[in-house]
Amino acid sequence: MPKTKEAVYGCILGHAVGDALGEPVEFADRVPKEIPKLSPVNNHFTDDSQMMVAIAEALLAVPPHKNSQEQFMAELSRQYVEWRRHPLGGSHRSPGAACLEGAANLHSGKLWHQSGGLTAKGNGSAMRSSVVGAFYHLDLNMAWRVGCLTAVPTHNNLEPILCAGAVSLLCAACIAGLSWPKAVREVQMRIENWENSVPYYPKEVRLGSKFEDQNPWYTAAHFSIGYILGHSAREDRDLFDWNGNDFASVPATTAAIYFNTRYSTFRDVAVNCARWTMDSDTTAAIAGAIAGARFGVEGIPHTWRTDLELSAHFHELAERVWEASLEVGRPPAPAARSGAA
Repeated sequence: MPKTKEAVYGCILGHAVGDALGEPVEFADRVPKEIPKLSPVNNHFTDDSQMMVAIAEALLAVPPHKNSQEQFMAELSRQYVEWRRHPLGGSHRSPGAACLEGAANLHSGKLWHQSGGLTAKGNGSAMRSSVVGAFYHLDLNMAWRVGCLTAVPTHNNLEPILCAGAVSLLCAACIAGLSWPKAVREVQMRIENWENSVPYYPKEVRLGSKFEDQNPWYTAAHFSIGYILGHSAREDRDLFDWNGNDFASVPATTAAIYFNTRYSTFRDVAVNCARWTMDSDTTAAIAGAIAGARFGVEGIPHTWRTDLELSAHFHELAERVWEASLEVGRPPAPAARSGAA
């Protein structure tokens, strides 16, 4: 079991490394994919890591446990707009339509709970929420709650909201030292109680099985089957054939659960996830963040961490998140007494 600081670093570096591993083959339309070696000339992260950093900056600037929900969401909205205008690394890297549209709506003045698409079910919500788990590893309820909230400004539908919360909570639970089966169970418990555990979802959208509906039961069932298949004797190709289009949030998160269940090293989780999925940068970013939280930063090959584009930036971000995370749950210092009049 890695030390907590190593696990926080592993979550953040694992996210970016998984993203970079999958980036060269993101649009390859056949599996299995041949994953190129991560090197100083093949090391680019994508919008998945750019938006993860945007969430991290919002958490650090206006931590939700010290501020109101509205204050945090206003800062998060500002960070999403800033990502759209000035993305980390100087260019957009395959940004999703729902993320761009949500950020554009925020920029035009729409409120955070009005800017996201009600039928936007893409994996853009789950691809960025891992850092919430790193920040709130001392408070699993906050990890779930805030993770869910980060989806709403761009993906205002219960399925992607649940997926964002799930990724955050899985990372937080693993950093906190829970076993992988217990971490998965933490997610399932909250999905089972979604009506009480999700801080915001669009109640005007019908619950049902049509595309335009929102379906928490599909989400829970898909996660469970992915976990079960991870323990089975089936081949990875079978997950690809069954899981569906992982450009959507539920299959993408399911793939991360499957590969973390099946494999016991960061390398095997991240490489096989990128190899056997379609949206390989996003699925490997999600799976890599969770695997980094499970195995710690030392479980990520050293050259992958150092050859990563803007490696120093991600290491510095991990240190800032780690230091801020220690303040969660700590009682405020007593006010200094004034002197005698």
